[in-house]
Amino acid sequence: MKILGISGSPRVKHTAVMLKTVLDATGAECELLHLKDYTIRPCLNCKFCHKAFVCAQKDDMQLLHKKLIEADVIVFASPTHFSNVTGIMKNFMDRCLPFYFSRQLEEKRVAILTVAGYGSLIERDGKGNCMDCTSDNLCMRSASRCVDSMRFFADHLGMNVVGELSAIHGDPAAREKELIELGKRLGREF
Repeated sequence: MKILGISGSPRVKHTAVMLKTVLDATGAECELLHLKDYTIRPCLNCKFCHKAFVCAQKDDMQLLHKKLIEADVIVFASPTHFSNVTGIMKNFMDRCLPFYFSRQLEEKRVAILTVAGYGSLIERDGKGNCMDCTSDNLCMRSASRCVDSMRFFADHLGMNVVGELSAIHGDPAAREKELIELGKRLGREF
Protein backbone atom coordinates (compact mmCIF):
# COMPACT_ATOMS: atom_id res chain seq x y z
CA MET A 1 0.00 0.00 0.00
CA LYS A 2 1.23 3.48 -0.85
CA ILE A 3 0.13 6.63 0.94
CA LEU A 4 0.70 10.02 -0.67
CA GLY A 5 0.80 13.17 1.42
CA ILE A 6 0.29 16.49 -0.35
CA SER A 7 1.06 19.75 1.45
CA GLY A 8 -0.38 22.96 0.06
CA SER A 9 1.63 25.15 2.40
CA PRO A 10 4.03 27.76 1.02
CA ARG A 11 6.27 26.94 4.01
CA VAL A 12 7.50 23.75 5.63
CA LYS A 13 6.14 24.39 9.09
CA HIS A 14 2.89 23.52 10.93
CA THR A 15 1.06 21.87 8.02
CA ALA A 16 4.13 19.76 7.26
CA VAL A 17 4.34 18.70 10.93
CA MET A 18 0.72 17.53 10.85
CA LEU A 19 1.19 15.67 7.58
CA LYS A 20 4.47 14.04 8.61
CA THR A 21 2.95 12.94 11.94
CA VAL A 22 0.09 11.19 10.15
CA LEU A 23 2.31 9.60 7.49
CA ASP A 24 4.88 8.35 10.04
CA ALA A 25 2.13 6.69 12.07
CA THR A 26 0.76 4.68 9.13
CA GLY A 27 3.56 2.13 9.02
CA ALA A 28 3.11 2.07 5.24
CA GLU A 29 5.16 3.23 2.31
CA CYS A 30 4.64 7.00 2.17
CA GLU A 31 5.68 9.91 0.03
CA LEU A 32 5.34 13.54 1.11
CA LEU A 33 5.07 16.21 -1.57
CA HIS A 34 5.25 19.95 -0.96
CA LEU A 35 3.36 21.69 -3.75
CA LYS A 36 5.59 24.76 -3.27
CA ASP A 37 8.40 22.73 -4.86
CA TYR A 38 6.46 22.23 -8.12
CA THR A 39 5.45 24.48 -10.99
CA ILE A 40 1.66 24.46 -11.09
CA ARG A 41 0.17 27.06 -13.38
CA PRO A 42 -3.49 28.09 -12.98
CA CYS A 43 -6.17 26.35 -15.00
CA LEU A 44 -6.79 28.11 -18.33
CA ASN A 45 -10.36 26.82 -18.66
CA CYS A 46 -9.46 25.72 -22.19
CA LYS A 47 -11.66 22.62 -21.80
CA PHE A 48 -9.06 20.36 -23.43
CA CYS A 49 -9.32 17.94 -20.50
CA HIS A 50 -13.08 17.52 -20.92
CA LYS A 51 -12.52 15.08 -23.78
CA ALA A 52 -8.80 14.20 -23.65
CA PHE A 53 -8.79 13.53 -19.84
CA VAL A 54 -5.37 15.22 -19.61
CA CYS A 55 -4.37 18.83 -19.20
CA ALA A 56 -3.06 20.70 -22.23
CA GLN A 57 -0.57 22.66 -20.12
CA LYS A 58 2.90 21.24 -19.67
CA ASP A 59 4.26 21.76 -16.18
CA ASP A 60 4.72 19.58 -13.08
CA MET A 61 1.06 18.55 -12.89
CA GLN A 62 1.70 15.60 -15.22
CA LEU A 63 4.05 14.14 -12.60
CA LEU A 64 1.61 14.92 -9.78
CA HIS A 65 -1.27 13.31 -11.69
CA LYS A 66 0.80 10.13 -12.05
CA LYS A 67 1.53 10.07 -8.32
CA LEU A 68 -2.16 10.53 -7.48
CA ILE A 69 -3.10 7.59 -9.71
CA GLU A 70 -0.43 5.35 -8.15
CA ALA A 71 -1.41 6.13 -4.54
CA ASP A 72 -3.79 3.92 -2.57
CA VAL A 73 -4.52 6.60 0.03
CA ILE A 74 -4.02 10.37 -0.27
CA VAL A 75 -3.70 12.87 2.58
CA PHE A 76 -4.36 16.46 1.58
CA ALA A 77 -3.16 19.21 3.92
CA SER A 78 -3.36 22.99 3.69
CA PRO A 79 -3.10 25.86 6.11
CA THR A 80 -6.05 28.21 6.02
CA HIS A 81 -5.71 31.38 4.00
CA PHE A 82 -8.78 33.59 4.36
CA SER A 83 -10.85 30.58 5.48
CA ASN A 84 -9.84 28.54 2.45
CA VAL A 85 -6.97 26.51 1.05
CA THR A 86 -3.80 28.27 -0.08
CA GLY A 87 -3.42 29.59 -3.61
CA ILE A 88 -1.08 26.79 -4.66
CA MET A 89 -3.46 24.15 -3.29
CA LYS A 90 -6.32 25.79 -5.19
CA ASN A 91 -4.27 25.75 -8.41
CA PHE A 92 -3.49 22.08 -7.77
CA MET A 93 -7.16 21.28 -7.17
CA ASP A 94 -8.28 23.15 -10.29
CA ARG A 95 -5.68 21.35 -12.38
CA CYS A 96 -7.08 17.98 -11.26
CA LEU A 97 -10.15 18.62 -13.43
CA PRO A 98 -9.12 15.87 -15.90
CA PHE A 99 -9.89 13.38 -13.11
CA TYR A 100 -13.45 14.66 -12.92
CA PHE A 101 -13.96 13.47 -16.48
CA SER A 102 -11.77 10.34 -16.43
CA ARG A 103 -12.94 9.20 -12.95
CA GLN A 104 -9.46 7.70 -12.40
CA LEU A 105 -9.41 8.69 -8.72
CA GLU A 106 -12.85 7.32 -7.91
CA GLU A 107 -12.99 5.30 -4.68
CA LYS A 108 -9.52 6.45 -3.55
CA ARG A 109 -9.39 6.93 0.19
CA VAL A 110 -8.59 10.48 1.36
CA ALA A 111 -7.80 12.20 4.64
CA ILE A 112 -7.85 15.97 5.08
CA LEU A 113 -5.77 18.14 7.41
CA THR A 114 -5.66 21.86 8.08
CA VAL A 115 -4.08 24.25 10.52
CA ALA A 116 -5.70 27.62 11.19
CA GLY A 117 -4.93 30.73 13.20
CA TYR A 118 -1.91 32.91 13.52
CA GLY A 119 -0.36 31.45 16.66
CA SER A 120 1.83 34.32 17.83
CA LEU A 121 -0.48 37.02 16.39
CA ILE A 122 -3.57 35.96 18.32
CA GLU A 123 -5.10 38.62 20.51
CA ARG A 124 -5.85 37.06 23.89
CA ASP A 125 -8.06 38.07 26.79
CA GLY A 126 -6.95 38.25 30.43
CA LYS A 127 -7.37 34.47 30.80
CA GLY A 128 -5.24 33.67 27.75
CA ASN A 129 -8.19 32.76 25.53
CA CYS A 130 -8.18 33.68 21.85
CA MET A 131 -10.40 36.73 21.38
CA ASP A 132 -11.59 35.52 17.96
CA CYS A 133 -12.65 32.16 19.42
CA THR A 134 -14.44 33.62 22.43
CA SER A 135 -16.33 36.23 20.40
CA ASP A 136 -17.40 34.28 17.31
CA ASN A 137 -15.32 31.07 17.03
CA LEU A 138 -13.55 32.50 13.97
CA CYS A 139 -10.52 30.19 14.16
CA MET A 140 -12.56 26.97 14.09
CA ARG A 141 -14.97 28.32 11.48
CA SER A 142 -11.99 29.24 9.30
CA ALA A 143 -10.53 25.74 9.65
CA SER A 144 -13.90 24.16 8.87
CA ARG A 145 -14.23 26.14 5.65
CA CYS A 146 -10.76 25.08 4.55
CA VAL A 147 -11.62 21.43 5.25
CA ASP A 148 -14.90 21.91 3.35
CA SER A 149 -12.99 23.09 0.25
CA MET A 150 -10.81 19.98 0.26
CA ARG A 151 -13.80 17.71 1.00
CA PHE A 152 -15.83 19.17 -1.88
CA PHE A 153 -12.80 18.68 -4.15
CA ALA A 154 -12.51 15.02 -3.12
CA ASP A 155 -16.27 14.48 -3.46
CA HIS A 156 -16.32 15.92 -6.99
CA LEU A 157 -13.62 13.46 -8.01
CA GLY A 158 -15.44 10.50 -6.42
CA MET A 159 -12.88 9.98 -3.66
CA ASN A 160 -13.95 8.78 -0.20
CA VAL A 161 -13.02 11.04 2.70
CA VAL A 162 -12.16 8.76 5.61
CA GLY A 163 -10.74 11.29 8.06
CA GLU A 164 -10.53 15.02 8.76
CA LEU A 165 -8.54 16.87 11.38
CA SER A 166 -7.97 20.56 12.11
CA ALA A 167 -5.54 22.30 14.44
CA ILE A 168 -6.15 25.90 15.41
CA HIS A 169 -3.93 28.71 16.67
CA GLY A 170 -0.98 27.42 14.62
CA ASP A 171 -0.55 24.56 17.10
CA PRO A 172 -0.51 21.09 15.49
CA ALA A 173 1.17 19.65 18.60
CA ALA A 174 -2.12 20.09 20.45
CA ARG A 175 -3.64 17.48 18.10
CA GLU A 176 -0.67 15.09 18.02
CA LYS A 177 -2.56 12.20 19.63
CA GLU A 178 -5.40 12.48 17.08
CA LEU A 179 -2.92 12.82 14.20
CA ILE A 180 -1.13 9.63 15.25
CA GLU A 181 -4.43 7.79 15.63
CA LEU A 182 -5.54 8.92 12.16
CA GLY A 183 -2.25 7.69 10.71
CA LYS A 184 -2.54 4.33 12.46
CA ARG A 185 -6.11 3.95 11.24
CA LEU A 186 -5.08 4.76 7.65
CA GLY A 187 -2.30 2.18 7.84
CA ARG A 188 -4.50 -0.44 9.48
CA GLU A 189 -7.70 -0.12 7.46
CA PHE A 190 -6.35 0.53 4.03
